[in-house]
Amino acid sequence: MVASRPRTAPGVRRTPLQARSTRRVADLLAAAAGLADERGYDEVTTADIAARAGVSIGSLYRFFADKQAVYRALALVHLDRFLDRLEHRLADDDQTTWDRLVDATVDTYVDMRRTVPGFRGFGDSIDLRLLDGHRSNDAVVADKLLEVLLARTGRAGESDDDLARVALLAVALGDALLKLAFAESPDGDERIIAEAKTAVRAYLAVHLEPVAG
Repeated sequence: MVASRPRTAPGVRRTPLQARSTRRVADLLAAAAGLADERGYDEVTTADIAARAGVSIGSLYRFFADKQAVYRALALVHLDRFLDRLEHRLADDDQTTWDRLVDATVDTYVDMRRTVPGFRGFGDSIDLRLLDGHRSNDAVVADKLLEVLLARTGRAGESDDDLARVALLAVALGDALLKLAFAESPDGDERIIAEAKTAVRAYLAVHLEPVAG
């Protein structure tokens, strides 16, 4: 079951506060996830989502302005879950080096891609600005991963435009290779997944070794 914590975002009309509303939103997000896996994002309508969730179309529109808003909320839930799982993988590390973060990030992504309903659409970037209407998905993810790295290397709260650019390019590189891995195989081509780790590590070694290694 998909968690129901849609943040305030464009198209999200209200945040559920009562238990009944929270369950209804959870059902809508779970329905959207399943339908995206089965049919693909473009083939799903708000009416389909409401019918799968067992609610009226009016109930859907109480919380979401349109289909994109539903999938934006779902993507934000996926991002929260991704970061939670990543932190869990890194929990035994007192300090996390960038190469360890690369391996944990890729492994977390691959595991969720294989097991979490609806994550495939998030991974395939059904909307390049789905997470934030003003920035690319890669930029949002890069910022979050950089926060994790800086926090675990004793540099929490630092701001560095050069480092942010490096993180963005690393995420874009890994994202492109992982898309290729899952285009080659439904479960992800293990050789390409391994090469994705190698390529991102090699890129970061040039830029991060002096500051975050």
